[in-house]
Amino acid sequence: MKIKFKYSIQLTFCILIFLSSSCNGMTKLAQTSSPNATITPSTLIRNTPTITVSPTHTAFPSPTLPTTTSPTPDICSPLQWQEEGIYILSRSQFDSSDPGGPIAINQILISRNPAWEDFQQYDHGEMRTGGKIFHESAWGPNMGEGVSPAILLITYGVELDWELPPYGALVAKVVLMRNLLFQDVSEWNRGVIDQSQYPAIKNGASYALFRYFDGDQDILEKWCRTYIDVFGESPIKK
Repeated sequence: MKIKFKYSIQLTFCILIFLSSSCNGMTKLAQTSSPNATITPSTLIRNTPTITVSPTHTAFPSPTLPTTTSPTPDICSPLQWQEEGIYILSRSQFDSSDPGGPIAINQILISRNPAWEDFQQYDHGEMRTGGKIFHESAWGPNMGEGVSPAILLITYGVELDWELPPYGALVAKVVLMRNLLFQDVSEWNRGVIDQSQYPAIKNGASYALFRYFDGDQDILEKWCRTYIDVFGESPIKK
């Protein structure tokens, strides 16, 4: 009987322990498994930025429209001279009375160097301004022996950088330029010059300038561009 009673006590004790453990497990399950709770995994909650995709434009080259005008050659460019030869002064412009009269030439001198405003030199019984000296001294004693005052003006400006003449002797300087330029043109036109020695020179007027500036193409380019800048027209105008 003692053994049975002891066994009964042990059995009863085990049953109580089992029941106690089961109750605790059910209590915890009830606390964590509420039917009203919604479990959302943290990995599903994200702030996804809004991505705006702009359309991609493919660049296409602009169509080339045909031009109806030909490019104007730069007559003052040494590169042009290599292809076409040196032609920076036409024969008709070489001894033309245009552009510019005495007043216009004087204004050009003053615009390039204000010291010309007070310049005068006695010539042919009167005091003359620089503009009048260039205009009146451009023509030789005989008909047809002259050089355009505009050509002499630009030649003087390029050579002396628009400074006043040494000792005020403008008349002598203009006459010297006229004689040298006219002589070279005349010799070219009369065939005195062996033109085969100057294959790049296209006419007598350009040859005269070439000779006057000792063949320095930088100075020739400057002369050509200065003429266009001062008078607003080409020195080979026909």
